[in-house]
Amino acid sequence: MSFSHPLFRILLVLGIGAILVFQFMNLTTASIWHDEAFSALLVEYEFSEMISRISADVHPPLYYVMLKSWTDFTGNSVFMLRLFSLIFGLLTVVATYLLAKEIFQKKLIATLASLILLFGSFQIQYNIEARMYTLATFFLIVSSFLLLRALKEKGMLWWVGYAVIAVAAIYTHYYTAFGIIAQFLFVLYWIFRDEGFHLPSWLHNPDTKASFLSYLLITVLFLPWFPTFLKQLSQVQENFWIPAMNIWSIPSTLFAMLSGAGATDPSRFGYVLIATVVGVVIATFFVLRTYPGKEKWLLPILAFTPFFFSFLLSIKTSIYLDRYFILFLPPLFLILSAAIFTIKISILRNLLVISSVIGVAISFPMFWDTFAGPDKPGMVKAASYINERAQEEDKIFVGSSFVYFTHRYYNETDIHPVLYAPNELSHFSGTALLNEEDIIRDFSDNIEPGDVIWKIDTTGFGNFQPDVPQSWKLVSEQNFSDMFDYRGQIIVRKYEI
Repeated sequence: MSFSHPLFRILLVLGIGAILVFQFMNLTTASIWHDEAFSALLVEYEFSEMISRISADVHPPLYYVMLKSWTDFTGNSVFMLRLFSLIFGLLTVVATYLLAKEIFQKKLIATLASLILLFGSFQIQYNIEARMYTLATFFLIVSSFLLLRALKEKGMLWWVGYAVIAVAAIYTHYYTAFGIIAQFLFVLYWIFRDEGFHLPSWLHNPDTKASFLSYLLITVLFLPWFPTFLKQLSQVQENFWIPAMNIWSIPSTLFAMLSGAGATDPSRFGYVLIATVVGVVIATFFVLRTYPGKEKWLLPILAFTPFFFSFLLSIKTSIYLDRYFILFLPPLFLILSAAIFTIKISILRNLLVISSVIGVAISFPMFWDTFAGPDKPGMVKAASYINERAQEEDKIFVGSSFVYFTHRYYNETDIHPVLYAPNELSHFSGTALLNEEDIIRDFSDNIEPGDVIWKIDTTGFGNFQPDVPQSWKLVSEQNFSDMFDYRGQIIVRKYEI
């Protein structure tokens, strides 16, 4: 059975419908977590204050600007916050199809790559997360398409469009700069294939002039934000939380990109990780050897250059994180899809096509079923527990910044929660959203006999469960498991003074 078989097409339509319904239905299944709560609370500020607080963080502004415009119109519910990401995740699938057709001129390759991306577990995880990853990926893939059109059509309008979308990508997530560098390297390769090592020919090549103006435009458009970027970069270098890279970092990321699941223990998964790297290398080799034209080289350059630069920059301060490579998932899937169609034996080729589609189609539901469930409600239930019981004169203290913002988002009482922070907080705790009145340095401040205090702690990342004074009498304690193990449990304790 192949793509052209009627049964396969029926199953395909049903599968696409099912995965879309699945994503829509699960937009609100999991509680928002720290990063999503940061997005949700940030866009509630007036525009000028929002930009000021973005400047104090470590990310560029475009996602938040667009999300604010969206939520001003739709509201700031969890569903609408995540729907914004889902829309751009689906648009990325369309952009990937167009990019594949532009490179290979083959609908089958474009269709397979788009389907794998649509069903891919790694992609779906960020389709339903209120962060900037799907928007940045969309811009990066569209910019790649426009770059190819510019190189082929020789029209300056294509170059201007490329520059605008490329700088939009950088304004959405700084990691896309690695993708823009990769695109620049591809332009150099394109011109080299035309002119060889003859420098005068390079200077007279229309692509040289047009690309120079395009990258100059990118630079000019980014200059207004550049001082802020330098300040944010300094902040990252001084204090960041991402662990150092090791020899298994890149293989583990590739495995996560393909499967949606992590393989963090090399002693158990070492052979799988090695096989993943070998498989990707072999697939790339066959794609480059089999298909004609210069366009195909964009894919490995775009897929692998970011690994090199992230490794290089992580020598001093690690900036390497699996989820950032969602931005470069489409070119990787394009390589693998194109490699499948290099197989001459039709039975084997069709088997790989069908198994790859079915494999990714069931991967995310299986992954989701492992973590999601009514017994893992997270902060939405923890906050609801307090909302239903807290009185107006009660106080709410939160022991960790990594659950403070999630509680603030779900808090429906008239009580302003405060974060216990006896020491200075790191910027990655979300300090850009904190004011002095949001923080308490000492549990004895403004506490009187008879006060009722609700205290929220977490056993997950950022685990900090400070001791309370002996005068606090514990009245009740409730635990609420969060979806992923690393987020642990949220503990709600009620005290009387």
